[in-house]
Amino acid sequence: HDNAKIVPVSFSDLSDLLRIAEFTFRSAWQQLNDPHHFEKYCRDNFTMERILLEYEDANNRFFFLVEDEVRVGYFKLILDCKPPDYVDATGLQIARLYLVPEAQCRGIGGKVLAFATELAHEKLVGCIWLSVWKRAPQSIRFYQKNGFEIFGEEIFWVGDDPQIDWLMWKRVIPMS
Repeated sequence: HDNAKIVPVSFSDLSDLLRIAEFTFRSAWQQLNDPHHFEKYCRDNFTMERILLEYEDANNRFFFLVEDEVRVGYFKLILDCKPPDYVDATGLQIARLYLVPEAQCRGIGGKVLAFATELAHEKLVGCIWLSVWKRAPQSIRFYQKNGFEIFGEEIFWVGDDPQIDWLMWKRVIPMS
């Protein structure tokens, strides 16, 4: 994992981003979901139109995770995105963090969290936050091990299936 690099996604990379986004999402969650709802989610969310809209939003930043010149994952940060119900907080959201199965548990996720923390310091935001499915204990433990705490929950719709995600956050700079 020492050679894992974080590389910004360029406009010309969007088809590769779409491919790795769908592949890693399917690898992570397909076996845990009802096929009907899961396929509806994938049809609605993994389209070039959708990824282009997200990419063109000035607050979104996409990055590939690259090992030995191979793209092994990606993540999306949303700048200036405060956590729900926190009026005084400024935040940076880790909206997605996905790796191909063979790249998991090799320290790459920790690099992403360090990168996000550094960006949060630069942008002077008060916290980094994210949502994670309640049925993903390994992911929850990873974030807790890295200083994130559960502060709430939200519904994440997979097709027509409402699923409960934990909202987790980590303060970065003491809020005044």
